[in-house]
Amino acid sequence: MKKITLYLSLLTAITLFSFINYNPLQESIKRGQGVYMVNCMHCHLEQGQGIEPQVPPLSGIKYLVENKHQAIRQVLHGLEEPITINGVTYTGAMPEQGALSDQEAADVLNYIRNSWGNKAPIITADDVAMER
Repeated sequence: MKKITLYLSLLTAITLFSFINYNPLQESIKRGQGVYMVNCMHCHLEQGQGIEPQVPPLSGIKYLVENKHQAIRQVLHGLEEPITINGVTYTGAMPEQGALSDQEAADVLNYIRNSWGNKAPIITADDVAMER
């Protein structure tokens, strides 16, 4: 009986420790890196630097951080018209990524918005669903 009690106490402590250290944004960023590597890296490159004058950079870009709704819409629906970033006009079209689930879209946005010098609050699957 003492072994069972000790085991249950240890299991409870481990569960509590895991819960206390759970960080939803960090978990989303980890998942989002994989989504980025499969869906975004071939155009925006590994470090989000983009390719002038076709593909805009994602690193250190304020509009991605400051306007989460626009960032979500761009991932879901793509972008047809040119976009000017830091004085450079990028003319390549971004294909829509509407096949991503709400969670995958949130995860990749959290990865992009919190990598390469970017820092932004979490985007949730519910945020994405509202923009879809």
